[in-house]
Amino acid sequence: MRGLDSDAAYVGSVLDSIEGACVLVGHSYGGSVITVAAAAKENVTALVYIAAFIPAEGESVLQLTEKYPGSTLGPTTRPVQYPLPDAGTGTELYIRQEEFPAQFAADVPAETAELMAATQRPVALAALQEPATAAAWRTIPAFALLTTEDKNIPIQALSW
Repeated sequence: MRGLDSDAAYVGSVLDSIEGACVLVGHSYGGSVITVAAAAKENVTALVYIAAFIPAEGESVLQLTEKYPGSTLGPTTRPVQYPLPDAGTGTELYIRQEEFPAQFAADVPAETAELMAATQRPVALAALQEPATAAAWRTIPAFALLTTEDKNIPIQALSW
């Protein structure tokens, strides 16, 4: 959750180490990652998107969130600045803990949602802004679970 190309390259390196067929499954931002990672990987036989972004080549997660109505993610996030190795700064986004259960975990027990809120891993804003360099779903069989109650991803961004 640092950068789309680097995240996809990491997943791609894992795929290179696996003998035999693989099915990649992505959730949320992970949909973008598998979309790019599976490109040119002969051992990937299917892609499965579970409440996940499905970008076309050149689209970013942030563009898809803003392109269609329905997402309430933006107002629920809390940006935090962090230092980068090159002396610059980056921005990470957290879902505010008090809003996390309703925003991201409405269908899980309250105690579980509270734990998820407290232990969530932030996403780098840069990762959400980075456009997909490939759209593997164009050439690999793909399946998607469309979630009509998702508050993060607009329903139109959950399909191709």
